[in-house]
Amino acid sequence: MRLSYARPWVWRQPHRHCRSIAACITQRVQLRTSMMKRVCMSVALSIAIASGLAFVFQPCGARAINLRRAVVATEDVSSTEAMAALQRGVQVAADKGLLPAAVEVEPIHSIDLAVIGVDAAAAEIAAAVSAGDSASVADGTIIVLQGPPGDDSSVAVSKALQQKLAHSEIWPVRTFFKAMTFLLLTLAEQTGSSMKELLQRPEMLAAGIEMIDEMREGKSLGALASQAEGMMAMSSDVPKVAEQLPLAFEFGQGEVINFVQASLPKAVGDGTTIVVEGPEEVLRHIRTPHRFQVS
Repeated sequence: MRLSYARPWVWRQPHRHCRSIAACITQRVQLRTSMMKRVCMSVALSIAIASGLAFVFQPCGARAINLRRAVVATEDVSSTEAMAALQRGVQVAADKGLLPAAVEVEPIHSIDLAVIGVDAAAAEIAAAVSAGDSASVADGTIIVLQGPPGDDSSVAVSKALQQKLAHSEIWPVRTFFKAMTFLLLTLAEQTGSSMKELLQRPEMLAAGIEMIDEMREGKSLGALASQAEGMMAMSSDVPKVAEQLPLAFEFGQGEVINFVQASLPKAVGDGTTIVVEGPEEVLRHIRTPHRFQVS
């Protein structure tokens, strides 16, 4: 699958760079994995999680990391900026001719988790989808779960919903933005460019999307998202990705949403129910009668 652009020559030069960049990233991940294996063989390392704390025991002593507080702090800092970047990204994508500036969005069903729990919300969504189209769940359909950036409510509901659907996948749109940012960070470091400079170049955005597509190796987007999250979690670049993510929202919105849209028909045609989860500003471009706002 390749995205089509008005200037097809844009693909030629970055395509030659794509494989070298991907090879560099693969080599770096393999090196870190190899180092982790060697450390695990020579050092007694264990992790215990209790009350949001991760205790890492090493020869130099025990080090405690408050995981829950770290995550909340990151989201609190980035959510406002991410919202503004998503809104700017709508116009940026429209100016590039990748997305329409205005779309007619289907009716939205609101789910308030303060009133009902996550499991009950998932059950309500599954029932609503089945009632709307008795054949949709069996034959494959698209369910949109949208929420504000930085809010994990839609993430929790999507996971609970997947357990209630026989053949389904979760496509977390935020993960694809993170993966593109993660991949382009290597190029930024190699060239001494800033992420903003790279993301403002259409050929570099195209290269980032192409590298994500090549990572699939025949897998579904749901499997790719899970693999990408696992790979990024092993990297020391997690704080850098979080810091640069609003730029990806602003300048790469059209490329990412078109990548997701292009993959939907085949997945649904194969009988898979796709739960697309992410910010409302992005998911407004996904067409489906099954649209839910989780808060």
